[in-house]
Amino acid sequence: MITLRYGLISLWFSTILIQSIHVLISYTDPINQKIQDEILFGHGFVMLALSIPLGWVALFIVGAALSWFEITLTSVWDAVCVSIVCVSIGYLQWFVLLPWLWHKWKAKYKLESS
Repeated sequence: MITLRYGLISLWFSTILIQSIHVLISYTDPINQKIQDEILFGHGFVMLALSIPLGWVALFIVGAALSWFEITLTSVWDAVCVSIVCVSIGYLQWFVLLPWLWHKWKAKYKLESS
């Protein structure tokens, strides 16, 4: 079970790393300057997909906090912010919170069935 967990964590971080490298290469390529917004949109979509459902909530909170302090992020800095928030929240939700809830649920129903 531990091997599966570490395999999933490695796969998850590898996906994020590959996506980030792809965005960096695509965004800085002079041929792709006309579609830079689409590249960043695609990156944000992938990051949100990897951190559903708490990633949406976390990005809303971070966006509201940045707006409150009148901090404006544009282009690559927006993608960096989205990446940091989604990676942090996604890891916590999928590899910390969900296993903890699963073990708690299994322990509860194991005690009730005994």
